[in-house]
Amino acid sequence: IDTIEDDELRTDIIEAWDRTLSETDISLEEFPWSLKVQSELGLDDLYLVDHINDVAEISVRNAQYIAKRMNLDVTLDVVMAGALVHDISKPYEFTEGKDRVNEFLGHPYYGIYISERAGFPIEVTHIVLSHTDQTPIEPKTLEAKIVSKSDALAADALRNQG
Repeated sequence: IDTIEDDELRTDIIEAWDRTLSETDISLEEFPWSLKVQSELGLDDLYLVDHINDVAEISVRNAQYIAKRMNLDVTLDVVMAGALVHDISKPYEFTEGKDRVNEFLGHPYYGIYISERAGFPIEVTHIVLSHTDQTPIEPKTLEAKIVSKSDALAADALRNQG
């Protein structure tokens, strides 16, 4: 998160995660990456924080390579911010009493609410919504495509551990 140059965006991300963790009473270090997938594969020691860090690392490296190799404008702050918050609403899916979030919305849709409440730029909110095929919204920006592909790659790598 220290690589995000926009101080306000960095602060907004920290505050959004603080709010999410306090409202869900979840410890990020102990929160699983995906209960369903982990149960199916018998992998107990995969955590959301590790997945988010993986997606951030892969996303930034891909963005830097694309920017340099293909001479394209890639906004690294948006890539990093999107990677850090793409799954910010997952704790709400698995919090007692909030099971209707998962049943009716799913994490990308509920993530829009969290993004808007946090004041994230629309480009970051778009990443939260479009990072997964759980919505019909396709990534429209290069930054969103990078985070979406990086998330899929990180998730596939975890699935292959099983």
